[in-house]
Amino acid sequence: MRRRPEVVEAAVPVPTWWAKVSGQLVIVHHDDERSFRGIVKEVLADGVVLAHAVLLQDEGPEVPLAGDYWIPHEKVKGVQTVPREKKATVGGLELVGEAG
Repeated sequence: MRRRPEVVEAAVPVPTWWAKVSGQLVIVHHDDERSFRGIVKEVLADGVVLAHAVLLQDEGPEVPLAGDYWIPHEKVKGVQTVPREKKATVGGLELVGEAG
């Protein structure tokens, strides 16, 4: 019986699009139907880190999240950038989105 060769996983490259929006204000739609708004602080091979993140709700106030918030790439259903002319309040700060 022949042995199968061991599979060696290569490092996953950081998705190019995420690198382009680093430092920008985005809304990330999670695969569990939650949505988060925050600033793309860091892009890792396995996920993205949002600074000043808030949980957006259909009804009720936004919920500020303590510290940075990490979302695995495989859980991201969609992403929206907040255009430069749009303003948003994130963690009590009024921010203006970056064009992307």
